[in-house]
Amino acid sequence: MRDIIRIQMMGEFVIYINERQADHMVNKSRKGLALIEYLIVGHGQPVSNQRLLSAFWGDERVTNPENALKTLISRVRAMLSQISPDLGGCIVADRGAYHWECLPEMTIDLYELEDVFSRLQDTCDAERKRALYRRMMQLYRGPLLQKSELNEWAYPRAVTLHNQYIAGVYDYIDLLKQSGRDEDEREIISVCRSALEREPFDDSIHIELMRALIKTNCTTQAKIQFDEVMHLHYHYLGVKPSQEIMDFYDQIVEASKSIDNN
Repeated sequence: MRDIIRIQMMGEFVIYINERQADHMVNKSRKGLALIEYLIVGHGQPVSNQRLLSAFWGDERVTNPENALKTLISRVRAMLSQISPDLGGCIVADRGAYHWECLPEMTIDLYELEDVFSRLQDTCDAERKRALYRRMMQLYRGPLLQKSELNEWAYPRAVTLHNQYIAGVYDYIDLLKQSGRDEDEREIISVCRSALEREPFDDSIHIELMRALIKTNCTTQAKIQFDEVMHLHYHYLGVKPSQEIMDFYDQIVEASKSIDNN
């Protein structure tokens, strides 16, 4: 029976075989791991030997860089094959290039996340959008290859994906606010808390979280959140929070008075 292989690229690189983490051998080789990541991010497009040499040996003095690349490819294939028999075959040689070819039933969160972003642009149905936004929240565990080494080349792609994620969070919150249902206010709270783990200094998300907490009569939690925002800005950024944040404190006070009167 063929292994079920799932590769995580968001936040950190992890290979799961039948839902068990199995990338310990690959992680022993910094350059080998970076090679796998580089090819996967290439989306199956051939990456020339020259680009690979420049990416991984650009600042090193190597007597025979072409041979070093061949040796690295061979070792990485062997390591992958030890994890799962067919996995080494994912690194495919082209004419003077290599590319990553997914096995049947293999899933990669980066590919799925980009597909979600694409489908959100073409979807008008509210319920379908909700499902796509929920999947987006599950898939985005952090910036692309955030915890990997030798990944400077991934930074522009990581920034683009992060911006798409934050924009998606804003749109998801707006969609949930349109219904006015209590369960959707609670969903907003969950979405905001999750998003703030990825982007803790986003004032707009902090405000939406406090607003939803007030609407669900959780004013004490809203006050705690406000204090957290103040601490983040003064302790980590050394600046005063935005006027919009400061003004929101009045809403928390008024909501607390209203609850006390009731």
